[in-house]
Amino acid sequence: MPNKVLLYCLAMLLIGKLGVAQPCNPAVIQQHITNFWDQYKRVDTVPAFYAAHSNRLFGSKDKQVFFMGTIHSTEIAFPLYRKIDSVVTAFKPGIILVENYAAIEDLDSAAAVAGYADAGYVTYLANIHKITVKSWDNVAQVYNLLFPKYGYDSALVMLLNSIGEMGVRAQSGEEAYAQFRYAFQMAGGLLTPAQLSFAYYQQLFEQYFGQALLPPSDIGYAAQRLMVWKDTARKRCDSWFTQLRDQRLLQVLQSEIPAYQKIYLQAGAAHFQALQDIVPCYLKPARQRVRSIRTGKKKQEQGIMVTVHARRGKKQQLLIAFTNQRDSSSLQTARIDQQIKQFAPDLVLTYCPATIAGTAAESLTQSGITGYIRYQAIDRKTALDQWQPSWGDVYAHFVDRYSNEELYLTCFAMNLLQDGAIHTIGQFRDRFYNTGNNMRFTGYPFLAGQFNFDTFIGKITRHESLQSGYTLEEMVSLVRKKCNKTLEAEIRKFQVAQWFSRPYSRLQHVGQQKIFIQMDEVYRPLLP
Repeated sequence: MPNKVLLYCLAMLLIGKLGVAQPCNPAVIQQHITNFWDQYKRVDTVPAFYAAHSNRLFGSKDKQVFFMGTIHSTEIAFPLYRKIDSVVTAFKPGIILVENYAAIEDLDSAAAVAGYADAGYVTYLANIHKITVKSWDNVAQVYNLLFPKYGYDSALVMLLNSIGEMGVRAQSGEEAYAQFRYAFQMAGGLLTPAQLSFAYYQQLFEQYFGQALLPPSDIGYAAQRLMVWKDTARKRCDSWFTQLRDQRLLQVLQSEIPAYQKIYLQAGAAHFQALQDIVPCYLKPARQRVRSIRTGKKKQEQGIMVTVHARRGKKQQLLIAFTNQRDSSSLQTARIDQQIKQFAPDLVLTYCPATIAGTAAESLTQSGITGYIRYQAIDRKTALDQWQPSWGDVYAHFVDRYSNEELYLTCFAMNLLQDGAIHTIGQFRDRFYNTGNNMRFTGYPFLAGQFNFDTFIGKITRHESLQSGYTLEEMVSLVRKKCNKTLEAEIRKFQVAQWFSRPYSRLQHVGQQKIFIQMDEVYRPLLP
């Protein structure tokens, strides 16, 4: 089978049918994507997309992209997976871009497919062949772009089935909503304090669709989901949501083009149909949008004010506010409140995602100063995002130079020790899983057993459980010792470099003129 794939690719090259890089016209491309998704009827036309020819090889000898449209099947016996296997094995890509992050914790193909369908299987193959893998998608962050057009409540009620697959792995609607609420926020998605309540979502659903939300166990639940899909207003919202995801795919692809000769790109069959004629335009690296950066005076308390000069005379003002995640005092929160009030930003960037609670004070207790800032931004209806690259991007960048165990222990240690003092074993365990979920929901590829507190303790103490005779203070000290200091320094430099090189070309940052950036003190010396 692999030979057939190679012969097919060679034949396409010889007869000139491979896509080649063409000049990009953003307006034409956007209109093409808009037309496709506005006309796309998810329920009625899916079978036609699945039956269509859904893979193409683009590029030339120096740069190649194998774009494959796939079906979200959770059955390992589905013929598609044999085809994916043969293509990846024959093509030998340097990087694989998948539609969704898949937290594959072992090398079990059936489990990968059962849990994450086609994205899971592709991630499984990447792990088997030791190929860098990352996701082009983040539905939580794309969802955040809907608020200016639809508002918080309309966006949630119209798109929850897309972003959370409510009820798929839960017996009750409340259980499913709790799972969604946590995972969604840890991936960067925004919910208002009111939306944290399942009862509030039930009320929104009934107001919008004119009927009560059925529990996943109800016989009418599947029919109700189809009703939601077919709703006219919801379809318009879904069309715009999917257009934004396609734009993100193209941006991520273009950002990876300079570093890799061969890229395997996986997306759902409908995404393939929408973009197969556009992908060749993106085989050239993106141009740098920022011309220069002028930095004002550094102020110990107020942070750093930066003016960014972009093309056509446009400017952006950045206020970099240095915070201490270990400090929950009223002095720090009062300073943050004053900075936000005086600066009046139209975009807030925290250094990472965090969950919020019902009040600002509860958010501070639950998620530290990051949670507090995110609560304030949501409460003020200010656009919100995070500036750090995903942990999946961090892993992909360093995996060729550091072992999996070095990355695992160092990334965990950086997060565990940055968030303040650890006073109890229970707090240590909770912070481990909160840290791990942030890493997992942003693409960090844990191996078998790594997302387990006892396994982590075993790695740092060389014992299999907490019953090892170590005190809490000694274990925290061992975590610090297991952190590769060279790798930690390189990761922090990478995080800042990624942010300074790409923040202004990201879709959600283009229109904002005043940006408030929360940055931990440890990053201050690394600013350019």
